[in-house]
Amino acid sequence: MADAAPATAPSYPLTAPAALEPPAEWTGLRQNRPIAPAPGDDLISRLMLGTDNDGEPMSRAGLVATGQALLLAGHETTAGFIAMMTAHLLADRTRWERLLADRSLIRAAVEEVLRFDPNGSGFGMLRYAHEDVELPGALVPEGTTVVCGMAAANRDERAWDQPDTMDLSRTPNPHLAFGAGPHSCLGQPLARTELQAVLGVLLRRLPTLALAVEPGQLRRHEGMLTTPLRELPVTW
Repeated sequence: MADAAPATAPSYPLTAPAALEPPAEWTGLRQNRPIAPAPGDDLISRLMLGTDNDGEPMSRAGLVATGQALLLAGHETTAGFIAMMTAHLLADRTRWERLLADRSLIRAAVEEVLRFDPNGSGFGMLRYAHEDVELPGALVPEGTTVVCGMAAANRDERAWDQPDTMDLSRTPNPHLAFGAGPHSCLGQPLARTELQAVLGVLLRRLPTLALAVEPGQLRRHEGMLTTPLRELPVTW
């Protein structure tokens, strides 16, 4: 996995205006989507037709931001990590065989892959210091933009025994794949449930699942917050 061939990074302007500009498919959502007399079964319909305590509907900007957050944080990250998790478990056949022999390890295995490679070990989470922050050996001045490297934290030798080894029975496992404190991921219980369910189904229905290529041939998407695999060729 570490030697996967780099993919071509997407070409888009890395500027604040570009980051804040919603994609075209979202900008025309209110104008182009037919409004039914009653909410539909999908979440976006309910958001479009819902109101707050004062009877006001969600603003266009709020609707676009919520839709983007649901698509990226609520779907894309988990979908990408399913393939990443499967690839890591198949890269060393003994891991897959261990889970086949003991399904009680599924929960711990999901947590360990999250620690070992938190959704592709992307660039990291950007944070802005609104005041001076004292850290051991350094001061982060007010106004500084910092990158929180969750992947680096999850391999800290001061916190983990053999951090570069994937131990499917590692416990406790207080990794930072979902962040920590007030900025921790709100959807982590759902993500954990989905990952455990998918892994259980794969082990039950496809016990002979195997990589169709060498692990080093797997390619990641680059230039994004997360770096999921471009594809995962398998056989069974």
